[in-house]
Amino acid sequence: MQQTTDRMGVVRPPAPQAPTTRSRGPIVLIVVLAIALVAAVTWAVVERNREEAPSAQAMPTSAQIVAAVNDSVAAWNSGDADAVSAVYAPAAVFDDLITPDVSNGVDEIAATAADMRKEMGGPGWLKMTSLIAVYGDTATYAFTYGDSETAVGIALLVVDNDGMITHQIVRAVDGVRIAA
Repeated sequence: MQQTTDRMGVVRPPAPQAPTTRSRGPIVLIVVLAIALVAAVTWAVVERNREEAPSAQAMPTSAQIVAAVNDSVAAWNSGDADAVSAVYAPAAVFDDLITPDVSNGVDEIAATAADMRKEMGGPGWLKMTSLIAVYGDTATYAFTYGDSETAVGIALLVVDNDGMITHQIVRAVDGVRIAA
């Protein structure tokens, strides 16, 4: 490499040489084949899992869920075991975080509903105070209970594809007052 001198007599280092270019064809081919192999394996795994997976159950419709919630409120207000049994699945669970009690199965849930109706003062003790929010197979709403506007709670329900409640959780919300 030869140094150059410019007009002013300053010695300049030689200009860098461009590296010799090699063919990138084999590298590109290897990368493309690797991507194709990963895609093929991924496709095969997805297809195998799709074939092995049990068929997904249909989700309940929003109308089924809203009907289950409305029927549930009516059943709890009535305290009638048959009305409660018509809304809850046989192995349903009712988690009452207000008391706190857990009722397992439709018979225990019906007995709890009858007890609460007596304790809270008869029909109309449970009042839904919000719209029903539905997401997937789950619904939630706010309510008041008893004869107090400050006894406020929220309910979360899971509904199966037959429109039956399989799990319900109720919880008190302290310090909330429902405005008229």
